[in-house]
Amino acid sequence: MIPKVDADGKVELIDLRPIAEQDDSCVFQATPKQRELFMSRARFRAAIGGRGSGKSQFLLWEAVRYLVRYPGCHVLLIRKDFKELSKGLIQDLLTDVPSDLYKYNGSDHIATWNNGPDVPSSKLFFGHCENLRIEDLNQYLSASFSFIGMDEGGEFPFVIWDFLLGSNRNKVEGPRPTMALATNPYGIGYGWIKKLFIDKQPVAQLEESKSYDPENYFYNHSTLLHNPYLMRKDPDYINRLNLLSPELRKKMLDGDLNSVTGQYYGNFSMARHVINLRDDPDRIKWESWQKPWCGSDYGLAHWWVTYWMRLAMVRRWNGEWKRACVVYKELIDHEKSIEQYTKLLAQKNAGDEVRYIFFSPERFNRIDPQNTPAAQFETELLKYNMPRVSRASNARVAGATFIYSLLNSDELVFTDNCTGIINALPTLIRSELDLEDVQKAETLEDDCYDTLRYGVVSLLHPTEKPEEIRHQEKLATLPDLQSKMQYNFERMNRQDESNQAIKPKIVPRWMIGR
Repeated sequence: MIPKVDADGKVELIDLRPIAEQDDSCVFQATPKQRELFMSRARFRAAIGGRGSGKSQFLLWEAVRYLVRYPGCHVLLIRKDFKELSKGLIQDLLTDVPSDLYKYNGSDHIATWNNGPDVPSSKLFFGHCENLRIEDLNQYLSASFSFIGMDEGGEFPFVIWDFLLGSNRNKVEGPRPTMALATNPYGIGYGWIKKLFIDKQPVAQLEESKSYDPENYFYNHSTLLHNPYLMRKDPDYINRLNLLSPELRKKMLDGDLNSVTGQYYGNFSMARHVINLRDDPDRIKWESWQKPWCGSDYGLAHWWVTYWMRLAMVRRWNGEWKRACVVYKELIDHEKSIEQYTKLLAQKNAGDEVRYIFFSPERFNRIDPQNTPAAQFETELLKYNMPRVSRASNARVAGATFIYSLLNSDELVFTDNCTGIINALPTLIRSELDLEDVQKAETLEDDCYDTLRYGVVSLLHPTEKPEEIRHQEKLATLPDLQSKMQYNFERMNRQDESNQAIKPKIVPRWMIGR
């Protein structure tokens, strides 16, 4: 069977008419919410909502529309985990789409379409990216896909979507290249999805290029109640979803757009923790003896993020005054050299008397101690009369729980110009390996969080007193200048010894494995 397509978009396989007019003449009857997505002319579309709402079905049948309509075109459907891909979209293809339309190769995970004689065959590729690394997608680097569908898009960082965009192009004439995703409001990537599609704002990666056009992004929200066909097939499914915990029910049944399943900082509140000093300049009482400090997370291909922090008296939501850590400046950039970024940082600092700069601990490696990013950064900082760098604490679990407790007690607040971390905190979820930790991800939100953690934990956590502070406290106890000089000399010798380059151990090949 080779379906025909008319001017209204109705094909023999897919019925896009209103439900009241649909019949059994087509294989697939679209729900009203699916019809909105099929008919949208936006370049990028997102189906967001609860379970059973038909989001993934839309991706599969949109792929079918391309494959039927444009002989010779290539289409990609991708999901993070192959097992879920196999149980989901691949099984739906084998079960729901007539088998005489295609031939599926289970080894290559490619469905080759039967478009008819004398025309090239369309191909549907199924892909996965379990490690969430660009290297996993290099197989698609030179590929051309007229349509790309990302299932459970919230599991992907923005960099994967951005990379695939480069392959969203035509192999044959005729199709309009588009991309779409389906997702529950969940996962490490839900932050960028919400920002692009719901908030209609560019993510940081698109701000410099000024390429973001909100008209290119369309989404709709759906729940099980929008899918009458599934409700008829399994009327008890909604009762099973109602048995979930309230948090999961909000996501899986209601498809709540404004909360994150597994959210770590569910206690973060815009009303409690974000301060607009333009509207309420007296909300913070700055104390001159409380000097600021910084957390800084190095990045070149990744984002380089710095936050300025300071202790101050803050008027809480209930009118009481309380001393809190105020995060009041941020600098986010990437693909800048150390010299370029330090210049921007000095300009942003604008004369603040910064006491400490807690820097990414992994940038103090001992392979070449005189040429580490930490050493280079410190050299540049000193040119602007800024302090030397200190190794930040990398206590992940202790840091995550400490920040949670500070938010709980209103002892950590942010001025509203720190949009990076304000947007990041609601999207952070618990680690799959350790529920006390935050899930690590290759995202801007993760870089912002790490920077906050470096700054807050390194100075304020009671069990993580920085080495530089311990050094200054020790100097204060020494009675005279000679003792201080002797102590400094011994400390420098200890640092020189600890910073000796690590010599690689050379083992003859014939001894390997013995």
